[in-house]
Amino acid sequence: MRIRALLLLLALVVAGATVAQAQTRVNLSFFYDSLTPYGDWVVSANYGNVFRPHVAVGWRPYVAGHWAYCDYGWTWISDEDWGWATYHYGRWYYDPVYGWCWVPGYDWAPAWVDWQWGDGWIGWAPLPPQVGWTGFGLSVGGQLNIAPAAFVFVPERSFLEPRLRYRVIDPARNAVLLRSTRNVTRYAVVNRTVAVRSLPVDQVQRFTGRAVPRYQVVSSTVRANPRVQGNRLLVYRPQVSRSRPTHPPALSRRLNARPAAVTRMRGQPLVVTSRPAAHRAFAPSPPARRNEIARPSAVRRMQGQPHVVISHPAIRHEMARPAAVTRRQSPAHVVERHQASRAVAAGGARPASPKAARRVPAKRAHPHGGKPPGD
Repeated sequence: MRIRALLLLLALVVAGATVAQAQTRVNLSFFYDSLTPYGDWVVSANYGNVFRPHVAVGWRPYVAGHWAYCDYGWTWISDEDWGWATYHYGRWYYDPVYGWCWVPGYDWAPAWVDWQWGDGWIGWAPLPPQVGWTGFGLSVGGQLNIAPAAFVFVPERSFLEPRLRYRVIDPARNAVLLRSTRNVTRYAVVNRTVAVRSLPVDQVQRFTGRAVPRYQVVSSTVRANPRVQGNRLLVYRPQVSRSRPTHPPALSRRLNARPAAVTRMRGQPLVVTSRPAAHRAFAPSPPARRNEIARPSAVRRMQGQPHVVISHPAIRHEMARPAAVTRRQSPAHVVERHQASRAVAAGGARPASPKAARRVPAKRAHPHGGKPPGD
């Protein structure tokens, strides 16, 4: 009897610890501090403080990792150390200057992605910041248009593999696959938690030829990506308060004072430098030189993203040469050349060209009325 009582007491203690962890509250400053070792915090004109991870050129979100099925549906288990935050809270968007950036959010979910399925393919793309969560479903602010390059497509038979990055196809084929697949995005609420119900489990088992393991979510105190332990999925998911952050990220304090210009060598971390002082912008510009960009800036936009005005790197423009160096003859010169040709045809001598006449110096008169010396 005493043993049963002790076991019951121990179970209550564990359950209480789990509930306490679920009720742990943090604010956005928690993300600022936790993610700083893995990237840069920069200021977006539209979204405020956003996180730009230190990643390789060509990197995209939701590629390095795999999917697992739990109480709340399909859950992304990332291979990246900072994935516990960026794939379960907030939204991703592509910035023309910084690349892929993450906007912090408040609601935990197994994943925040848009789903495509059909014709033997499964694809997903990070939901942009325009998509919100109302507490019972998704809400879209304005027109939603996710660029094809944002999608990650794999053959449906490879969906359950633990290293999906090796099955992802070339993004150049995404536009074609989007036309041959259909949108199956579906979110629900289970026990006041966001759940992903986009792909039916029985269908996944059919086209993969494998049984889908089903895990029970257990809150964890370890700040890490979701991890499997037996039939449980240990998840670190603190509640994020909507209160004002206690402090901004360190990098944003410098960026708030003056806009920043960004330069990056291929494959190297992002380097943020201050732009020249504002008064220099009114200094007269030097004349354009050969191969400099002299046309007005071109406007480039990734579908679904704000317009950003930039100079097109492929435009090469040469300044027009002065009219004095043109070889086109005036009408008077054409008449003179025609008359000279007729005179030569009649047997006469070819008249001296105007240039030759200008090269013969004129004889100057002697100051005393005589002949010049040497005549």
